[in-house]
Amino acid sequence: MRVAEGAFLLCMLALGLDAQTAGILPSPTGALGVGRVSFHWIDSARKELVSGPGPAYRELMVDVWYPAETVPGRAPATYLPDLPAVEKVAGDAGAKKQFGAAYEQMVKGKLQTHAQEEAVFAHGLTRRPMLIFSHGLGVLKTSYTAQLEDLASHGYVVAAIAHTYDTALVTFPDGRLVRFDQERRRANSGSEHASIQYEDGRLKVWAADIRFVIDQLTRYDREADFQAPFQGHLDLARIGALGHSSGGRAAALACQTDPRVRACLNMDGVADNLPFYRDVQGKTMTQPFLLFVRKRKNAPPSDKELRSMGYSREELPKLIESIQKKQDDLLHGMPGGCYRVTLGTAGANHMSFSDLPLLEAADDAQYADGLRNLRIVCDYTRALFDKTLLGKRGTVLDRGSTSDLQVEWFPPRSAK
Repeated sequence: MRVAEGAFLLCMLALGLDAQTAGILPSPTGALGVGRVSFHWIDSARKELVSGPGPAYRELMVDVWYPAETVPGRAPATYLPDLPAVEKVAGDAGAKKQFGAAYEQMVKGKLQTHAQEEAVFAHGLTRRPMLIFSHGLGVLKTSYTAQLEDLASHGYVVAAIAHTYDTALVTFPDGRLVRFDQERRRANSGSEHASIQYEDGRLKVWAADIRFVIDQLTRYDREADFQAPFQGHLDLARIGALGHSSGGRAAALACQTDPRVRACLNMDGVADNLPFYRDVQGKTMTQPFLLFVRKRKNAPPSDKELRSMGYSREELPKLIESIQKKQDDLLHGMPGGCYRVTLGTAGANHMSFSDLPLLEAADDAQYADGLRNLRIVCDYTRALFDKTLLGKRGTVLDRGSTSDLQVEWFPPRSAK
């Protein structure tokens, strides 16, 4: 069922504003217009594992961004249609804390996307690659709008999933609000090991969500009765998965379990410094993979923390080396080959892979850092799928490292 997301707003704001409007999204860099359509899907083959007042079967809200014929003068889609629900759950203070300087713009209806709702698919384009996106734990799927619409402007169809109970809030068409399952997560956070174990279980649900969304998109592409704007335009032989933080780990798990996915990107999602685990047979994945991380500047552990880990201060370099070696060994063993890109620019942090640094920027300098970092993320994200799904050469991944960006290539190895 297609979901209408409210009336269109009146005008698109200009780019490059001062810090008071620093939450405005950068223009997509591709030549194509962008459309957005939202769906409410129920997977009747999976019961919802989280008990409570929520759905009995697994229900998802999914936004699909795609190359489109935008209409001059038609207003763009609002950034966060669910803002009233967010305010109801979090209150004005909570929403302001979440969105920072951009909150006032959102309340006034001035923070908008560069997409148009349910626009006609771009003329002249036949089959286009399909990407499935997973958000970070507790983060709204709309918080990645700049990256998603940038991919669409370059010809990709991108489906962004709201993983029910693991995102801040999901609003269903009948008005039901499902919040982040904080209570259950707290009950399983007695130790770092317990937290990772609980999250690993949830990521299996997320990976199943990704597979289900691929199934749904396949149906909507083939059956005209659904009246999807992208019907007949999906290249089902060129599917990629990507995600941020926990969503990056979920995308990797989907790659390991679904051969329809041909390439995978994990943005800064590691547990025990690993972007994914080997399967029960000790294998990684056959698809090409990109681990995109920011350079960590963590404070060294205290003497007490070192003692709890069984190390002395003198042995700290050995500990750091062993942690890094674990990741290196995993990446070296991938049959499809692997890139690791490390972002070391000013202001880079875990949320630099989202819109949030732009929304929260308190001044021009913070906005400039956030915008630069997001541009880099968009460029290298697109480069992976350009190379692996479209066969393009000479992308930014082929140019090697810079002073602020380390690009490492781990060549393919035998799958045996």
